[in-house]
Amino acid sequence: YTPRLFAYWINTYSSGSLRSFFGAGEDITIKSKVGCSGTPEITITNSSGAAVVNGASMENETAPVNSIAIWNYSFTPNSTTGTGWYDIMIGPTSNKTYEKAFYVGEIWTDGWTNGKGTKFPFRKQINVSEPSVIGRSFGIIDTNVTFAYPADNRSIRVTLYNGSHHIEIPSQIYDLNQSGDDLLSCNLVFLASLSKNQNRTYYLHYSKASTSTSYSSDLSINYTNTDYYINNSYYTTDFNSSTGGLLQDSTDEQGTASSISGITPMEYYPEVQYKLGLSSVTITERGSNASITLTNGSLMKRMTALGNMSFYEEYPYNHTVKIYAKNPFIIVEKKLTTNDVDRDWYYYYADGVILKDEMFSDVCWLNSSAILTKTPLTADYTGLDANMSW
Repeated sequence: YTPRLFAYWINTYSSGSLRSFFGAGEDITIKSKVGCSGTPEITITNSSGAAVVNGASMENETAPVNSIAIWNYSFTPNSTTGTGWYDIMIGPTSNKTYEKAFYVGEIWTDGWTNGKGTKFPFRKQINVSEPSVIGRSFGIIDTNVTFAYPADNRSIRVTLYNGSHHIEIPSQIYDLNQSGDDLLSCNLVFLASLSKNQNRTYYLHYSKASTSTSYSSDLSINYTNTDYYINNSYYTTDFNSSTGGLLQDSTDEQGTASSISGITPMEYYPEVQYKLGLSSVTITERGSNASITLTNGSLMKRMTALGNMSFYEEYPYNHTVKIYAKNPFIIVEKKLTTNDVDRDWYYYYADGVILKDEMFSDVCWLNSSAILTKTPLTADYTGLDANMSW
C-alpha cells in the first residue's frame, strides 16, 4: 500500500505564530496541507545536504476532507544540525521538496556581540508589524536606513530578537550613499514572517571595522551576452536585452517546470501607435536593444533596462525589475517619456504579459483586505480594467 500524495504548502511556526528564522534549541512546528490516502512522511535536510530527519511520520492536525488535511511535525535544531537554510521534502511518493523552507541563524552572545566574539558597537532597532490583514511568510522588508555614526558597508548585520536572544538572519544592502569608506545611508533588505496583527523586533548592527560575511538564499542569476536568467524556488525568468530587456520567458518551478510564455517576449508591451498620413507607425520596447544594469544580492536581484523604443531617440524608456528571495512575484516599474507630441495617436499599451494558451483556466486576485477572489477565464484575457478590477 503506497499513499498517493500531494503537498499544497508548507509553513513553519513558533508557539503558534508564523516564523521562518530560528536559533539552535528553539522548537519549530512544521505544518503542511497534504492530500494523501495515508500518513505523509517528512525529510529535513540541512545546509550541508545531510538529512537531519529522514522519512519521519507526520501528525494529523485536521480532519481530512476529500483526503486533504493539515499535518504537522515538531523539530528542534541544535549545534550538530548546523546553521543555514533547511529544505523539507514531503513523501514518500510523489515527493515534493520545498527549498529553503526555514533558516537557522547564529545566536549572538548578547545584543552587541556575535557568536564568533566580534563586537558591533552601533545598532538601530527596527519594529515590524503586520497590519491586521493576513499572516505573511517571508514578507519583504526593503527600507532606506541612515546611520547616526558612519559605518563600514561590510559590517552590516541584522538580527531577530526572540525575547531573550539575538539571532542573525540574512540581509542585503544596496544603493549605498558613501563618503569615502563611510556608509551614510543605504537600502536594507531582509525577510520577516509574521502572523496576522503580530509585531516583531529586529536590530540593524554595524561598526567601523571591515567584518565581511555572506548569505545565500533560493535566489540566483546567470547571464549570457543577451539573456539574464533570474530564478528562485518559484520561477525561472529570462530577460533579453535584444528585446528591450523585457521578460522573454518564465518557467514555473513549483508545478510542472513548464514554460508559461504564450509569445516571445511574453512581456509584450509597452507599445504605441500613431497616424502617419494614410498609414500608421508602431513603436515598441520589444523592438529595441537595452543597456542592462544589475544589482546582484542574495535576497534581491534588480535589473534596470535603458533604451529607446524601436530605436527612436524621441521615445526613451527606463524599465526596472525586482525579484526577491522566497517570493512568487516580480515587481516591475516602467517609465516612458516622449517629446514627440505633435501626433494623432491611435493607442498606447503600457504593459501586458501573454501566457500560454489553455494553460490557465482561472484567474485570482487578492485585495488589500486579504480577500481572495477566483473566477473562471471566459476569454483569452483577464478583463483587468484601468481601475485594476474585473
